[in-house]
Amino acid sequence: MHAVKSTLLGILVASLAANALAGTPEYGIASRYLRDVAIENDPHVVFTENFESGSVDELVRRWGCTACYTWPEHMSFASDVPATSGGQRSYRSDGPTDLYK
Repeated sequence: MHAVKSTLLGILVASLAANALAGTPEYGIASRYLRDVAIENDPHVVFTENFESGSVDELVRRWGCTACYTWPEHMSFASDVPATSGGQRSYRSDGPTDLYK
């Protein structure tokens, strides 16, 4: 009986670990950076945005697209993030906006 409990516990732990990593890419640059931590330091990465700091004005400046600021009233940050995200906020658009680089 003890062996069965240990096996079930092992399966549960493995299952929880797999669920914690759900959404982790299996290949490409992002596969080397769990939750994208430090991905901006990879020499093959051209641009990153994590939405963790600054205002919408600063976000637009980082992206370098003054045209994407046509409807600032539709741009904001939110605390909604995927469970697998390493961040604490996300970009929210509730109308026509553009972010491009």
